[in-house]
Amino acid sequence: MANKVENKFCPNCGNKLDENGVCTKCNPVKEEAKPVEVVNNTTAPKKGNGMALAGFIISLVSVLLCCGGFSWLGLIFSIVGVVKAKQVDGKGKGLGIAGIIISSIGMILVIVAIILIPVIGQYVSDQVNDEWNSYSDNYDYDYDYDDYDYSDYWDY
Repeated sequence: MANKVENKFCPNCGNKLDENGVCTKCNPVKEEAKPVEVVNNTTAPKKGNGMALAGFIISLVSVLLCCGGFSWLGLIFSIVGVVKAKQVDGKGKGLGIAGIIISSIGMILVIVAIILIPVIGQYVSDQVNDEWNSYSDNYDYDYDYDDYDYSDYWDY
């Protein structure tokens, strides 16, 4: 049996192994001690798709809180995330596509708002001016208050 000691710590208790690969804490008696086969069990970190996640979050926050103002940024991150999904075995592709859809909706809302706000503002302004003009047309600007007879109210 070959001793394969790559990691110098016991997998059971975490104690340091001796030169033979034996844990002195788990196997305190050296005569009966059996060597422990330890393999380095560290794995490479899993690759994720942070761009797709970032694009989704930016798109969602932009539409919900900023009325779509930063949707263009979410669209860019989401597109990069979908492209990167091919490199990481398709991870994050769904989030990227959802981010693209949400940011597209946000950008459409921004464009509609840019068109409708001046139109609605002009309509409201016209309505206010019409009301103001209807009141001012009925007002008698030539009324002379000095011609009124105050004798009923004042005792001279």
